[in-house]
Amino acid sequence: MTAVATQAACDPASFVAQAAEAERTGDLARALELGRAAILADPAMPAAWFVLGVAQHRLGDSEAAVASLQRADSLAPRQPEVLHTLGLVALAAGCAAEAIDALRKLAERPGDISTATLAAAQTILANLLCDCGQPEEAKRHAHAALALDPTSRDARLALATSLFNLKLPGEALAILGDIPDDVPSLLLLASAFEGERQPGRAAPLYARVLQLEPQNQRARMRQLDTLLTLCDWRQYDALVAGVLGQVRKDIASDRGLAYDVFNLLALPVDPALILAASRTQAAHHARQAGAIKPIAHRATRRGRIRIGYLLPYTERHSLPQALAGIIERHDRARFEVMGYSMRGCDGTPFCRGFRASFDRMTDVPRTQPAQAAATIREDQVDILVDTTGHTGINALPILARRPAPVQAHYLGYGLTSGADFVDYLITDRNFLGPGGEAFISEAPVFLPNSFMATMRAPIAVEQPSRAKEGLPETGVVFANFNHPCKLDPVTFALWMQILRALPGSVLWLGGWADGTRQRLRGTAAQLGVSPKRLVFAELAPHPLHLRRLQLADLALDNRLHGGGVTTVDALWAGLPVVSLAGQMPAARLGATLLPAAGVPELVVNTEHEYMELALALARDPDRRTALREKLVAGRDTSPLFDAQAQTRALETAYERMWRQHCAGEPPRMIAVEATA
Repeated sequence: MTAVATQAACDPASFVAQAAEAERTGDLARALELGRAAILADPAMPAAWFVLGVAQHRLGDSEAAVASLQRADSLAPRQPEVLHTLGLVALAAGCAAEAIDALRKLAERPGDISTATLAAAQTILANLLCDCGQPEEAKRHAHAALALDPTSRDARLALATSLFNLKLPGEALAILGDIPDDVPSLLLLASAFEGERQPGRAAPLYARVLQLEPQNQRARMRQLDTLLTLCDWRQYDALVAGVLGQVRKDIASDRGLAYDVFNLLALPVDPALILAASRTQAAHHARQAGAIKPIAHRATRRGRIRIGYLLPYTERHSLPQALAGIIERHDRARFEVMGYSMRGCDGTPFCRGFRASFDRMTDVPRTQPAQAAATIREDQVDILVDTTGHTGINALPILARRPAPVQAHYLGYGLTSGADFVDYLITDRNFLGPGGEAFISEAPVFLPNSFMATMRAPIAVEQPSRAKEGLPETGVVFANFNHPCKLDPVTFALWMQILRALPGSVLWLGGWADGTRQRLRGTAAQLGVSPKRLVFAELAPHPLHLRRLQLADLALDNRLHGGGVTTVDALWAGLPVVSLAGQMPAARLGATLLPAAGVPELVVNTEHEYMELALALARDPDRRTALREKLVAGRDTSPLFDAQAQTRALETAYERMWRQHCAGEPPRMIAVEATA
């Protein structure tokens, strides 16, 4: 026992006082020792746990600090200083639920805490509640913060954020008044306009932020994304060069990226940069998670392999819809199938049905990765299959905590995670491309045919007329329904060249924002094509959309980031798609989908071949008819729409992963052969 501990046994209160003094003077190691000694002498002393928690937090051990401060609160409930400190420390530790709980208690019984401190705490609470999907309660706390401090800009922003989340943009703008000319307000408004699908109103706000703060990387990245959504390519080369330059700086500095890896896929990048960016971002998540030891193998616990699917959401969306057929078809004699969703059920029949197809479905908190990982670990999942990757709702902070002994990525993102805590990437050879194994961090699992899961979606019986859709009764109709952020000036110029070579043809596009339509029509005019030859569709229910796709003659894929579900929809509807296979996997979606649909002849390797094939098919209606008939006939025979075969291939891969793990072998390449 140290001298400190010996003395503390006699007088713990004095050492609490000394610990507080040591913290004040910055001697944190001594404060930690004194706090521990006081607890050793009197484990029921709240002040001892409090000073220990503060010292732990200041020394960087925020998770331990949360536990110590919670103990202090349990021993002397409702102490304002303890609750306030616990809320801030839990926030720093990424423990949103604990932070919310502490700050709620503080709001209910503030005691003698200062008005300014309480207003700031209410503001933090409001922002946390918004992040956790509780905007109504967030609004109440933001109002309370403003009542305490009517001059607080942060409280006003928190209230506006809650109103935007409640889909009340008019009230939010009224709270803000005239657009404030400060960076936080401008960023909030710009983000809100993006959420309201008004990129034209967001882009100038990001531009203003960059005038005020030229080094604001968030504004720079979001400005590029909004301009891409608007198809405003006037400064395309300079903006892309600026973003890629910043990405390279972030990689070199080994910190988290200012730009989403997923959004890089729509830019002219090479696989080496994507791998480096992915590694950087994955390492950032791992640092936040702390050092996690891999789970030892469990070879004899039970007969069935327990698979856990980590999902961003379970509502009706392309990912759950495509995955549903696989979950339903899993062989329950060999596999137990668990689901973990980072967003709750929206109450729709699809969502309830999808969740019911799992043996057990559990919601895990996205904002509390440690708790989510603990839940998965307690369930003793053998193979955890992530479907998020580097997307907007991503599970990498959960995966970094190694909740399962074998971890793989599949489907939702499809590219490398760059993470040493993800063992396998489930893909296929056409998608990964020649030499693609050099640019992934995981061991590849090659499925036969295509890695893409698809659904057998219903198609409406009644077909709308071309006139109703604003299309010409005669003339070739080319189609592309991808999100405009996937487009680029080179691809669009190719399309305009095709239209110029084929008088009377039109290009049919998705019904995006008015600003996007205006910009594309203006660019078409600059390239010598009448703006009237661009036709924009309105949103329609999915069965009707599939039916109206049959009005088109030929779909044209993107050059840099190809269509995924968009291309699957076209093929299912019987619409041929011309696709250009690029170097990046994101540019090779057509290269995996079209052969699996039985039409490999529609994949080309150069821009010249792309244009020549599109024109040849446009001029040969008999050939197009033959392709349509081939696609429709192949719905019941092509590998792309055979969920049973794809499920069996996945299960074979899972069994091989598990055998390798149980044998103590490191992850290595797995190739699953096609079966009859």
